[in-house]
Amino acid sequence: MSISSFYLMISLLLPEINWSIGQLAHEKEINKKKTDNLLSQLHHFETVIPQLVDHSGQFLSYHVSHSSVLHRMSVETTRSRRSAKGPSNKTLKNSSKPSLYQEGDEQKGRSSVFYKLSAYGREFHLNLTLNRHLLTKGFAVEYIGSNQRRRSSDELWDCHYTGVSVNGDASDAAISNCNGLHGVFSTTTDDYFVEPLWNHTNVVGVEGHPHVVYSRSSLKYGDLRRYCGVTDYKRKKFSKWYRKRPDNINDILKPRKQSPFWKWRPKLKSLNDTSLLRKRSKRSKSFESYIETLVVVDKKMMDYHLTSDTPASRQNLTNYVLTIMNIVAKLYHNPSIGNAINIVVTGIFFLEAEKGDNLPQINYHADMSLDSFCKWQNNFTLRQDNETSHKHDNAVLITRYDICTYKNYPCGTL
Repeated sequence: MSISSFYLMISLLLPEINWSIGQLAHEKEINKKKTDNLLSQLHHFETVIPQLVDHSGQFLSYHVSHSSVLHRMSVETTRSRRSAKGPSNKTLKNSSKPSLYQEGDEQKGRSSVFYKLSAYGREFHLNLTLNRHLLTKGFAVEYIGSNQRRRSSDELWDCHYTGVSVNGDASDAAISNCNGLHGVFSTTTDDYFVEPLWNHTNVVGVEGHPHVVYSRSSLKYGDLRRYCGVTDYKRKKFSKWYRKRPDNINDILKPRKQSPFWKWRPKLKSLNDTSLLRKRSKRSKSFESYIETLVVVDKKMMDYHLTSDTPASRQNLTNYVLTIMNIVAKLYHNPSIGNAINIVVTGIFFLEAEKGDNLPQINYHADMSLDSFCKWQNNFTLRQDNETSHKHDNAVLITRYDICTYKNYPCGTL
């Protein structure tokens, strides 16, 4: 290659290189703001390094994300097949090397994963199983603008898990490992949230990737006496009702001394002991029900979470929404409800515009937004009622609007 050709190639690549550098700087700044916003809402938190472990709790790797777990599963499956063909089977079988799989239980291992993390003076062991019922077979992601509608071809990962936190007081967990660990796990005294530190590099070093863990009791809720813009007259009118009713908004939001999201569960002897959790009464089995849910994400929510207009960023947002729904599905499937309710997501609609003839009008006004959204999702389904439409029993709107009652401006309650 001549010198002139080399310089020509460099000159052609420079715009793309400069764009990539600028894009990375932009994403870094957005991630820093997201981290600062999260930490500013907490009274206290802890930074932890989660570990991928085997079923007995032995360390395997600091790589906890979905892609790394799949790679390890693939390697172990290949080794298992090779060992079955040769005389080395006995050696591998008797080896004490940690494995994701339990002996003779490779099939189960492919949908199970185990994590360990230390926070708040305790060591938490998570025994998780892939939530294969979270999405319908026809699940799809669509982006809807003011005058257009397009279907996404982004890859969807099976990276949403539910299970138990085994720490002597076993209770439930709903964790996604699409890009680090993101979700909630509970004990008999509190609920704990975990998520990656957004302002940290995505490279997993020798000592792992930092995550933040915080308890529900550490959240700052502000003034709980404010009722979404309700006038003083209405507050006085209903004040007696709020004092008598045990399940008012204050009791729901304020930090509790006990009773986590999930009720107490039988004590487990090990990470593998989930037999007690599968037991249901005959009555609860007879009332097993499925709620097909359409999730709609408005533009304000998209603008906050999209770090760039790239497929990777949109994929991360999709997985974030499914992480939320995975937690919701776990909550509704708890036996304490009385009937087993399965939340199944039929699709996600991302609203790329705030105004349009084919879009709901979402703003700060609760009544107006609810009315517009309900009519829109109902008419939308009827208008597109064919083989490729999203059939749903329920529609959920996810927004970052600080929704208030009787007025169309923020009231600082959310």
